[in-house]
Amino acid sequence: MKEVDSQSTENKQFTSRQKDVIEEAGVRSKCPISIALDLLGDKWTILILRDMLIFGKQYYGDFLKSGEHISTNLLADRLKRLERWKMVTREVDAENAAKVRYQLTEKGRQFAPVLVKLLLWSGEYHEAWLPEGMEERLEKDPMGLERDLLQIMMGQADSRDDEE
Repeated sequence: MKEVDSQSTENKQFTSRQKDVIEEAGVRSKCPISIALDLLGDKWTILILRDMLIFGKQYYGDFLKSGEHISTNLLADRLKRLERWKMVTREVDAENAAKVRYQLTEKGRQFAPVLVKLLLWSGEYHEAWLPEGMEERLEKDPMGLERDLLQIMMGQADSRDDEE
């Protein structure tokens, strides 16, 4: 495994776009993993992305109904964060002006492989919580399961875009 020279990473010259992202996010490090964690922040942001990618949720009230019981102030904050980072868009619902609809952007949809990896990693070590049938599939054909989950997530995101 190649050693990373932290000195060279810290002294790296950044483009103006990279500097804008670092400044806007208020990140504490120039490490890409650290920047991603600054964006994602906590479990709530990832669970909102899960709800959008897997369950097709698009409305504030739908997110509130998730089993983890996110509070209204946290949900509003995390949706604003995702919008600021251009992972979701926010628009007034065409059928009901009192409702706001959140949709994944391409950047948000590109989180699907990360979510699949988290699901599979967790399933490997906590299989008691996997949906029925998934434990056996994970054991026999993990690559196929990963491919199918990703297709389902991306397919759902694509089919929702087609509805517009």
